Amino acid sequence: MRAAYTVWSDETIVETTQGRPPLYYRHGDPRVLPAFQKKLEGMREGEETEFTLETHEAYGPWKAEAVVDIPRDQFPAGPMKAGMILHEELPDGTLKIGRVEEVGAASVRMNFNHPMAGKTLRYKVRIVSVMAGTDVPPFMPAMRFEKETPEPGA
Repeated sequence: MRAAYTVWSDETIVETTQGRPPLYYRHGDPRVLPAFQKKLEGMREGEETEFTLETHEAYGPWKAEAVVDIPRDQFPAGPMKAGMILHEELPDGTLKIGRVEEVGAASVRMNFNHPMAGKTLRYKVRIVSVMAGTDVPPFMPAMRFEKETPEPGA
């Protein structure tokens, strides 16, 4: 399936495909929220829908314990700044993604919460196309959260 969408948290757009390629996904793909997929079940090309996902259906609550200080020497050498998104592949092949919150001389404060954790999300979705399982690419475009997050008011 290819879906064009916009997502709001409160009145702020937090993600959109406007001006970019639509989301490609295979139904059942674990990288796509199950509640999002359920809302699109049975939809046909050209149809539109709007729905809300509560925190527990989306990315879960924001967790204070997911914000940790890590010794600076555990990071690669080079410049670091608040807002950077860092990735680490774990031994099981999953990606651990975190946002640099603060860089100190001895440690780096990392936030491993999903950027949309703790938020109720409102979606507007248009189905661009529905494809047979064999026609769906075996990958999704890179997650849109890989860019630096702008500082509030920037």
